Amino acid sequence: MEYNTEQLALHASSWSEPSLLGFDLSTLHPAWQRLAECRGIGKDDPMDNPFFPVQGDMAATIAAKAMCDRCKVRQECEAQAQTEEGGTWAGLSERQRRARRETRWQERHG
Repeated sequence: MEYNTEQLALHASSWSEPSLLGFDLSTLHPAWQRLAECRGIGKDDPMDNPFFPVQGDMAATIAAKAMCDRCKVRQECEAQAQTEEGGTWAGLSERQRRARRETRWQERHG
């Protein structure tokens, strides 16, 4: 599948906070997520989400990382990402996040 980062950004910017059965789902996420470039991506079709692509889908990974590169809340996302498994967060894959955690642990514990 080919991803156009401009179309992804347009889709994300047009997304309004959803509600389901009267619940305000925006309260389930940190406030900074409402400012994220990726806000709303995958909402309509979770299987079409470049941040959680099918293994080996490099086009999706590149599109997700490009969106992260221009995101205003990347630092907040990276802090959250340290506890997340899977997907691209703050432009980092799960493997990259794990490597950063291990490096920080080594720096602290020698």
